[in-house]
Amino acid sequence: MRNTDHGTGIVSRVINIISSSDGCVGTGSMVGLLLGAVDAILLLRFVLKLLGASPGNFFVNGIYGLTQPVVGIFEGIGPQVALPSINATANFEPATLIVMIGLALIVWVLRKIS
Repeated sequence: MRNTDHGTGIVSRVINIISSSDGCVGTGSMVGLLLGAVDAILLLRFVLKLLGASPGNFFVNGIYGLTQPVVGIFEGIGPQVALPSINATANFEPATLIVMIGLALIVWVLRKIS
């Protein structure tokens, strides 16, 4: 007789693929995912600064506030270059790039050692 319960088999296969050999979810991939998300938010900050997005906007202010504790540590390492445009002043912020490169290196090292 054929097994018609395909759902349980698929779920168990997916759990086996996601799980590591010791039975728990691999922490290296979780840390990599978390740092990748932080890197994506930092990229969004970099683009918003480069486009001269208004900090008066709720969304922009939220992104700036969320990323400031991480970027603030590295401010002053390089000059912040203002690029005047018609409606706003765009900023090239090297501190954000430094943090993004640092996080990418951390993810790379974690993947190499795990």
